[in-house]
Amino acid sequence: MNARIHHCFSGICFRYTANQILCTFIAAFVCFPAIGRSQSELPSPGIGLLISAEELPAFRARLEKEPWKSKFSQIKAQADQLVEQWPEMRKRMDGRIETALDLTIEFDAVTKDAETRELIKTLAGTAQGKMCPAAFAYLITGDERYAHVALDVMRTIGRVNRWGWFNWSGVAMPQIHAGMFGRNTAFTLDFIWDSLTAEERQELKELIAEKIVEPYLIIIKKAFKNSGNVHSYDCQNNKFSRNHKSKVLLYQLLSFLIPTIANSNDPDTAFNNF
Repeated sequence: MNARIHHCFSGICFRYTANQILCTFIAAFVCFPAIGRSQSELPSPGIGLLISAEELPAFRARLEKEPWKSKFSQIKAQADQLVEQWPEMRKRMDGRIETALDLTIEFDAVTKDAETRELIKTLAGTAQGKMCPAAFAYLITGDERYAHVALDVMRTIGRVNRWGWFNWSGVAMPQIHAGMFGRNTAFTLDFIWDSLTAEERQELKELIAEKIVEPYLIIIKKAFKNSGNVHSYDCQNNKFSRNHKSKVLLYQLLSFLIPTIANSNDPDTAFNNF
């Protein structure tokens, strides 16, 4: 189990710097117990993309001991900060975010307007750094404030046209930021699953399908058709290091959309049968 969690740490980012990634993930996904509530009263994940319902009691219990207790305080502080700050931030998220081409503002085509660029930068940073920690705080503590704010952030980034496309080597396509947004939104949906209505679950699944799954699927299927692997895309765009890694990413995201894929336990078989 620890090996699997460690493997996931290496490919999923809430933050941009390596030391923050390490601290955030070890704290968030290894040891977040809930204090004062029985396990039966606490939420469970959707399909357990990272942590299964069976594993949660042991994960929560570890927070009783250091260093996990202090690490949890750091992550929960990020969630609390989002709960406090998001209402005012949300008021700024006006119609300008629909005019921006992408959540990634590294290239000028997104928008020339400086204020809009700053607005999108703030929104993207919130989605990368605080949305998923808030969702995880809900999963561990059961405090629905965290679920509500994570849901609203995810809906808000859904109003932006694209997530993480920009030009590398002259090709406009989903880049590494797209994978980061995709992973964070997939985990957010999984973590807040118990707080959502059936309609909300379907809404978020369709959002992930539109913004992440469909673009990646098109790229990978074309690569398989043209060359049998995605090595050319890796060399040109520093995205997919190996065929199997690409399948695993799609497998994780598609698991929410098609139950038979979630039950296959085999990314290669699931992808080939899709």
